[in-house]
Amino acid sequence: MSSPEESLPTRVQRKNVDVFDRDAACNEGYLYTKSVRLSCRLATQRSTDAILATGCLLGRSIVDLGCGDGFYTIRFCDFGHPKSIVGVDPAGQAIAVANANKENRPLQFLIGDAHHLPFPSKAFCTMTTIRRILFVKHFALRPKLSSTSRMEIMRV
Repeated sequence: MSSPEESLPTRVQRKNVDVFDRDAACNEGYLYTKSVRLSCRLATQRSTDAILATGCLLGRSIVDLGCGDGFYTIRFCDFGHPKSIVGVDPAGQAIAVANANKENRPLQFLIGDAHHLPFPSKAFCTMTTIRRILFVKHFALRPKLSSTSRMEIMRV
């Protein structure tokens, strides 16, 4: 698990997070990011390529909401050349995997809840989220994320 200094308070119901924690713990990351199956490799590569092709990460401060095991966040750091990048996810086991996999990269992974981000206004230029917006329980939050979350949402 992340140390307390690296953790953000989370109010997410545990039942919604436990399945992700189990996946990360059992597979040392999420199964779809660790799998050698062609379909998983193609899907993750295409998603990564689509975000990187926009060029919107270069030199910017990024928050990756729902970063999970850090698979995409690490690739964004390696190939998107952001100024800074922070990954946030409520699944502590996934964050532990992300922190183990980041090696000496200049990025940070925190346990947290997208509904309650403790960052100051304009702390980030861009927010990324890969498939995670599908998990937003309340549709009312979706417009809130794009209009008041202190950053732009990259739409790919």
